[in-house]
Amino acid sequence: MEEKKLNRREAYTLRVIREAFVTMLKKKSVEKISVGELCQQADVNRSTFYRHYADVYALLDEISEEYFQLLFGDAVKANDHSGSFADVGYGLILRALSVTEENREMYLTLLDKQPAARFQQRLHTAAVEQFLSNEKHISAETNLHYQYLISGILGIWQAWLRSGCELPREQVAEIVLVHLGGVNQVVKDRALQAKTKMR
Repeated sequence: MEEKKLNRREAYTLRVIREAFVTMLKKKSVEKISVGELCQQADVNRSTFYRHYADVYALLDEISEEYFQLLFGDAVKANDHSGSFADVGYGLILRALSVTEENREMYLTLLDKQPAARFQQRLHTAAVEQFLSNEKHISAETNLHYQYLISGILGIWQAWLRSGCELPREQVAEIVLVHLGGVNQVVKDRALQAKTKMR
């Protein structure tokens, strides 16, 4: 959506469109939601919708990005994270899990109601960009270790989410840290071995 300052009426219109869309998305996938049906549900006309969004996918992308930033972007900023796996700490993980728990229903909807697992792919791609972009001189082997780790952490996150956040988030954070520590140690050991061979 185009960035601009909204007046009160426009802000209200966007809110009712989003609320109607999320309500519908909880019941069926985005492919089955038409603009006409959405506008009827939100009680707005089609021209009003198209003034703000190209289609329902553009609206979905906007909502997905908002919740993605809530999960990753704000958590990184709040903890002054350097963008390296070696710097991922308990506070960063715990805050992301807190955000997940507070918005569980929305994250489940975003995971389950998008075509071709778009939200999962967005999370994985962003995690790779966030945590591998600052890793200097990363080897092909190290990259594979971290790719495996990212997939595993996202798997833990989704399993916890789908369980109804059954385990306390503090316990889940500790589980993630165990895996982070294990892979980081493997990476360090392999790097030391490589240096030793070069002598």
